[in-house]
Amino acid sequence: MTDHSSLNLTATDTQPEIELLLCCARTQPSSEISQQIQTLVQQTLDWPYLIQIAARHSVLPLLYQNLKTLCPEAVPKPVLSELRNFFHTNAARNLFLTQELLKILKLFQDNDIPAIPFKGPVLAAAIYGNLALRQFGDLDIWVDSKDFLTAIDLLTAQGYQTSKTSLIQTGLRRLALYKLYIEYNAHEYPLNSIDNRVHIDIHKSITSKSFFLFQLDFEYLWKRLEPISLFGTEVPNLHPEDLLLILCVHGSKHGWERLGWICDVAEFVLVYQQMEWKLLIEQAKTLGCERMLLMGLLLAQQLLGIDLPEPIHQSIEANPTSKLLAMQVRQGLFHDSLIFEASSKFSYGFRMMERPQDKFRYSVGFIINKSFIPILIAIRDFIIKLKQI
Repeated sequence: MTDHSSLNLTATDTQPEIELLLCCARTQPSSEISQQIQTLVQQTLDWPYLIQIAARHSVLPLLYQNLKTLCPEAVPKPVLSELRNFFHTNAARNLFLTQELLKILKLFQDNDIPAIPFKGPVLAAAIYGNLALRQFGDLDIWVDSKDFLTAIDLLTAQGYQTSKTSLIQTGLRRLALYKLYIEYNAHEYPLNSIDNRVHIDIHKSITSKSFFLFQLDFEYLWKRLEPISLFGTEVPNLHPEDLLLILCVHGSKHGWERLGWICDVAEFVLVYQQMEWKLLIEQAKTLGCERMLLMGLLLAQQLLGIDLPEPIHQSIEANPTSKLLAMQVRQGLFHDSLIFEASSKFSYGFRMMERPQDKFRYSVGFIINKSFIPILIAIRDFIIKLKQI
């Protein structure tokens, strides 16, 4: 772990609340970082703002864990109490969602549907070592494309349902525009339990075609699984190399708008330091996501001070675009406004693509989403109003 003082912090990053958040956004603070935390809490801090920004970035459990461990007496009692209450509420919810995940995986197994859970409980267990230390609000499960509809039907039969106002439930599937939308965007299907306590995304791929054709084959991933134990039950878990690529593609797709996603990458590197980094870089190049991988790792290094292996350093130096993209992310990370306006969002996504075919696909998808989706939504709303008459 590098010294916090060596980090490349921007002016926004050095606000005392943001600096404290960055110091606490880790499971194993070094002695230097621990001292920095103890120094920062002596300053006059805007505690409501700190809690708000930590919640927005899904790192409240880590904030509480480190403040409670290192300097509980320096934190105002009402603040520490609020953080403690959230921590225990989050832990209880994570436990509940983990139990629900096990039930769903059992349902799929009984119906001969191979399923890979990712992010959520398995990620918390694999790289944080504690379900309570990571915030997650839904369950992501990846199935083979041939099982996609069957998996949805099984969950629907169990009482799960999609939004009543979804595009799929309004008869739009018969429209040519809708078919185009499904072709480019339907890589996942969201479902909610009847009581709205469980939110599930069933995936048949990691990204939509309108963003990036991430060609990780399900059968290939299934053969490389490294199962993990959740409450004594062995569940599928992605191979570390595959997991890191997916984390970086997911974070890049969403503009790394949550510090929690960057924490995932940092904690991953700490756990899997002996990985074959050169092979990972070659795999990322083959898949067209080297910039996304490097951006995630660079953000983790700049913001959270992790030591990066030499092959990663060399690749970052040879790929200046990844540096520019990381800088764009950091400029908006802790602002209340959206990180990207439409024009800069397109520029960000376009520069992130490495291969000509991916740049073309992203451009077409961007046009479809900006032009056709509002039309579909307008038609959906019109149909809903007609049904209400």
